[in-house]
Amino acid sequence: MLKLGLGVGQHWESGAREPYRAMIELAVAAEKAGFDYITQGHHSVTPDNHDPAAPFVTLAAMAAHTSRIRLGTGIYLLPLHHPVAVAEQALQLDQLSGGRVIFGVGVGYRPYEYAAFGVDFKSRGARLDEAMAAIRGGWETGHYEFSGRHFSIPRTIVDPPPAQSPHPPIWVGGISDAALRRAAKWGDGWISDNAMTIAGEKERIDTYHRLCADEGRPEGTVAIMRNAWVAATRAEVERDWLPAAIKFHLDYLKAGSNLPDEDGIFARLQAGEPVSLEEFADQRGIAGTPDDCIAQLRRWHDATGCDHVQLILSGMGGFDAKLRVIEMFGRDVIPALA
Repeated sequence: MLKLGLGVGQHWESGAREPYRAMIELAVAAEKAGFDYITQGHHSVTPDNHDPAAPFVTLAAMAAHTSRIRLGTGIYLLPLHHPVAVAEQALQLDQLSGGRVIFGVGVGYRPYEYAAFGVDFKSRGARLDEAMAAIRGGWETGHYEFSGRHFSIPRTIVDPPPAQSPHPPIWVGGISDAALRRAAKWGDGWISDNAMTIAGEKERIDTYHRLCADEGRPEGTVAIMRNAWVAATRAEVERDWLPAAIKFHLDYLKAGSNLPDEDGIFARLQAGEPVSLEEFADQRGIAGTPDDCIAQLRRWHDATGCDHVQLILSGMGGFDAKLRVIEMFGRDVIPALA
């Protein structure tokens, strides 16, 4: 059965007694609606972004107010930090939540984040390889022990231990060949981006499965990201969601992300050409009426064989609008996928 994740982004009210209350309420609503997991992205020194600088902290707050929904980093910029420090935070959250963590990692694409930490941006791939080797090795053996170019870790006990057996699933994000190789070698799953067409996703998934076979490892979980919205009418979605969704992708392009553009839609948008809801959602979103969203989710699942679709609400509307969307997905979409 297709599983649905949800990325709601960061919500906080400056000066409020409980500035992150909205994020917690959205997590509670997602659990009630029947979503399988909720994720938090990760960006540092980026105040205009919709992802927190400390996602384990916000996920811990969500864990304290939920009981079933899984909690994921989608994705955590692991090369910015020491692997033992990050692994301990992930396992602390796993213990706190009763074994509900999904550990999603990737390299990122913004050089200034690496500059802020004094880390060479060009080393991020090699640092991620070493960090995943150290973490996975530690979680499988009970001791961190690693010697590499970027990290050297003497024999050190894994504490706290994982709540899950054998450990939280490790999902690797990214669409490059290097990211797919890392997912096959070190991960338990692969997280796609939110921009490729169905044909592009299928090609990448086939490559990931082939690389898993080359590594002698079983095929892992495949999670596709899609910007998403639902409303009673398409006109409402086109009015309330489409401009924000287009801005979301154009901002990523400006920030340095190498978004694939197999059908040329991003080139059209950058040139100022109009794009309809139907055109954009056809390959780039799960958006429209409940029936539209059900059909789109089934189409992506049937065409790609993905295990999960992670719906991204980050950067789309405020708290009240997102709450309505979550509730409508729970009432009118998720039951139809069972």
